[in-house]
Amino acid sequence: MKVALYTGWLAPQDATGHSVLAMHEALLARGAESLIYCDRSSIQRPEVRVMNGARSHFREWRRWRDTDVHLFHFGASYDLFNLLPWIPRGARRMVYFHGLTPRALVPEADRGWVDHSRRKFRIADRADVVLHATGYSKDLALSMGVTRPDYIPLPLPVDLPEVPRPARRADGVFRLLHVGRLVANKGLLEIVRALHLLETSGCRDWELEVVHNPLSANAIYETQVREFLAASGLTKRVRFTGPPASRLDLAERYASADLTVLATRHETYCLPLLESLRCGTPVVACAAGAIPESAAGLALLVPPDDITALAAAIARARDAWPRMSCDEFGTMDAVDFHTSCRALLKDRTSEVFGERLRAILTNRRG
Repeated sequence: MKVALYTGWLAPQDATGHSVLAMHEALLARGAESLIYCDRSSIQRPEVRVMNGARSHFREWRRWRDTDVHLFHFGASYDLFNLLPWIPRGARRMVYFHGLTPRALVPEADRGWVDHSRRKFRIADRADVVLHATGYSKDLALSMGVTRPDYIPLPLPVDLPEVPRPARRADGVFRLLHVGRLVANKGLLEIVRALHLLETSGCRDWELEVVHNPLSANAIYETQVREFLAASGLTKRVRFTGPPASRLDLAERYASADLTVLATRHETYCLPLLESLRCGTPVVACAAGAIPESAAGLALLVPPDDITALAAAIARARDAWPRMSCDEFGTMDAVDFHTSCRALLKDRTSEVFGERLRAILTNRRG
């Protein structure tokens, strides 16, 4: 089987880029031929073809004509997505829908791009199959008028290695972790404002690590966050550590934290939430988008944009340690929490993902 994977920007630290590479590796492991076509890439591999728009793809006409499955990842508009209607007859046209941020949640200057991406996604109505991670992402795609294809769920793998959780530090500091892009939609400013509320109420035994990729940061938003930290005297309590060096490094960061805090206003899957649960680290998050569906009751959820509720949830998690405060299950001990997390994620391995992907690609009826 020959498969072509398409995306705009290919970068391992980016959620879409990571999923493209996960699919590529799963296909290679099962004997398929797989090539990745993209507009831009931060990595260089023989199987990664950087194209200068849709027209340049015709240089590979013979390979393109003989490909069995063309699978387009979509999280924003990109030039190569225009190829979807022109896929040769007999090949399967598929789209993996990663979601689109609502225009109200992006800066006004970027709303035209969101509108353009929504219009571009309607091309997906020419696909045979749309793959999606959650019911929420499926409903979002349907709401944008893509109704003709078959819809098939395919949750992305949570493929972090297992690492031991270190003992809690003797200094008693409550270690918080945030993983995500430095953009307004991810809510880091709300998190540090909530921590400032805790600080003013006398809770000062915490520190926050922010794991992010500087290349994907919004400079204006990052300045707002850093200015707030400076004005509130919290600069030394918040560490910006940059992207992880490897999946093992990321797993160790999750495992070393006492609590992961996510205040995103919109998610169609939320991989950091599931990665944290994979590593046995409790999560406080906003009940936005697909987060309640993805968390399945194993995170403490608060309303979006409610800084007071977010601060209270962080304090509740801190006071409950080492018992875990969860949304549906109240408070459970660490053993029950870890058992529940393993049960939730037992089918989110790379192996299961690869087998499901192969079954979908080889099933002519989807």
